[in-house]
Amino acid sequence: MKKYALHTMLCLLALAPAGASAQTPTAPIHNPFLADSAYPVAHGYGDLTPFAGPKASSRQLQVDEIAWKKVGPINGYAPIFSNPYPNGKRVIWVGGYDRVAKLDAESLEVLTTYGLGGNTYFGEEEIDRHIARMDAMNDEQVAVYEQNLWRIPYRSVQSAYRMISRDNELYMPYRSSEGIALRVFADSDPADPASDIVLKREWKVPPELSRANIMSVNMTYDGWVVMVTQDGVMVALARDFSQHKTLKLPRKGEEPAEANFFAAFVRNGLTVDNQNGIYVVTRDNLHRVQWTGSKLSLDEADGAWSAAYPNEVSIGSGTTPTPMGWGPKEDHLVIIADGTKGNRAMALWRDKIPSNWKGLPGYDRRVAGVTPIVFGVSPNESIQVENAAVVYGYGAFFNNFDNSFLTQFMPKAKKAAEREDTSGVVHLPGKVSAGGSRIDWDPKNRTLKTVWKNQTNFVNTVCTVSSGSNMVYCWGMRDRQWTLEGVDWKSGASAVHYTLGPSKRYDALGGPIIVDHNGDVNCACSGGLGMVRVRVKNAKE
Repeated sequence: MKKYALHTMLCLLALAPAGASAQTPTAPIHNPFLADSAYPVAHGYGDLTPFAGPKASSRQLQVDEIAWKKVGPINGYAPIFSNPYPNGKRVIWVGGYDRVAKLDAESLEVLTTYGLGGNTYFGEEEIDRHIARMDAMNDEQVAVYEQNLWRIPYRSVQSAYRMISRDNELYMPYRSSEGIALRVFADSDPADPASDIVLKREWKVPPELSRANIMSVNMTYDGWVVMVTQDGVMVALARDFSQHKTLKLPRKGEEPAEANFFAAFVRNGLTVDNQNGIYVVTRDNLHRVQWTGSKLSLDEADGAWSAAYPNEVSIGSGTTPTPMGWGPKEDHLVIIADGTKGNRAMALWRDKIPSNWKGLPGYDRRVAGVTPIVFGVSPNESIQVENAAVVYGYGAFFNNFDNSFLTQFMPKAKKAAEREDTSGVVHLPGKVSAGGSRIDWDPKNRTLKTVWKNQTNFVNTVCTVSSGSNMVYCWGMRDRQWTLEGVDWKSGASAVHYTLGPSKRYDALGGPIIVDHNGDVNCACSGGLGMVRVRVKNAKE
């Protein structure tokens, strides 16, 4: 695919969602400094893909339709797809715990590996043993085993938020005994996808600036690397690391360098729009930090702003802000789920607030719309949204999350967590969250409204919406077996589902779903100590 062809395809395949204006919404504007690929950065472009995923009839998948690639704990999260090389091939970068590796994007063959050191290395035979043991256990035994298995990798993970540039360089946060750094990995031979991985450069965070982990990394549209630490320090860094600019996000007192990102001041990703507005959620506020080309600014005169949101759960919003509306005549918004018990969707004006906008009672005037997130699973449904909204046009899809997982990170439950309480373990058969909904912005009436609700048992994954097949794809569970779920974007009906099986190897554990250039569906299923690819035969039916 030629350079920027993916962005062109996004524009051509964008369809107007129900309830939106007659004009077809403009697709997200491609960042020219990121790889032009299926997935160059976590939560890029609202997790919207132009590639058509499977639509063949629902069924049990055959063995040759499922690939499970053993890459170790955490390493399968956020598999990043490169630009094509001169020979037309692409690679998938994985890693972050004990290694960095390149996989052939077509075959998933491991091309080369770079050992990070400092963490226990998980070989293929060991991964097989862990999965076999868990598959033979009952639910309670798996809960204890999984808690022990994942404790160290979760605390040692560098970051699930990474990116690959147009130069096929992987930017990844890194932590060691020497401190916090941003590392750039690349090919020893830029023309050869199978060449060795080299550490090309490293920028160490000055300890006087922050001792907290780098939470997220992204790129401005003029080519500066931007990142934020868990304690709220934002850095804009020249790509050659020759200079940097910093900004401390406003906070009450000093935040500890919290190892557990669920309790951190910043625990979500960064998103950037084509005007170099940088959107970040802290524990109590949504900020637009403006990159001016020479500095990071929170000054309204530069286009920046800050707005508080309701936070009843003490750990704040669990969602990365997602831009919505990209055309010059469209409403430009950014959408999150707030921090209430039973979340509400909130859309905020991301540029200049319309002069005739009166505001909503009880909210900052920048808030454009608020509506409860409801799935209709039961009258007393328990809702916890921890995944960014998946956005297509003026529509946003939210899926549920088992909130028992978060109880161990609430202040009252910290002692229980220290006692190795396993009550918060999720992703076990019988412990699944249910429901998803599409919420649309109505530009005519300037309101958010629920378009449809779906009661499928979606497990905790970052879903994706395909404009090519007009479907939302998520990971799910039916009859104690893991499934790939396809939901019709227009109606919300469960259109297709493909059954993988009951094994823990298919456990998503929060990773993103990615429809790649071939229409295959990739799950960052690191709960199964690897990633999973579903290639449905006759997918074009």
